[in-house]
Amino acid sequence: MLLNEQDFMKPMKLVYQVRVKIEQNPKHVKAAQALTLNQSKPTHGLNGTYGLYGSAEWLNNLELGVIPRKKITGLIRRIYIVDMDESEGPDTMDVVLDCDGKTVSKGIFFNDENDLQLFEVGKRVEILYYIEEMKAVDHSTGERVKHEFVLEMAVSI
Repeated sequence: MLLNEQDFMKPMKLVYQVRVKIEQNPKHVKAAQALTLNQSKPTHGLNGTYGLYGSAEWLNNLELGVIPRKKITGLIRRIYIVDMDESEGPDTMDVVLDCDGKTVSKGIFFNDENDLQLFEVGKRVEILYYIEEMKAVDHSTGERVKHEFVLEMAVSI
């Protein structure tokens, strides 16, 4: 766990960890690794800068902070569904950020389906992201596109 419970402003529950997702879904890991290694798709998938997603090398780099991170905190303002599949509940929330008061739309992540019920308007949320380089290149800058992925998510209880 990288989100530190001692730093939470209120009691919170850690509801998502990418490490747990990796353990629960080895097919997803293999598919992500295959896309990284697939040279016939030079603009699709992760670049593999920090190792293959889910590998021991990658997990070590994640744990040590070699892979860049970003944290946001705020209050849930709205909860809704944007997924076009027939999902079992909301998958998106608007969060009013503590740092500047702006409202941003963020996905709802959890490892245990029962934790979806914790996401309510007015609850606090903390999200820790890891930032990965993609294979794709931004043609305006010539640099690799970077994407933020949820590393951990906690919600107030």
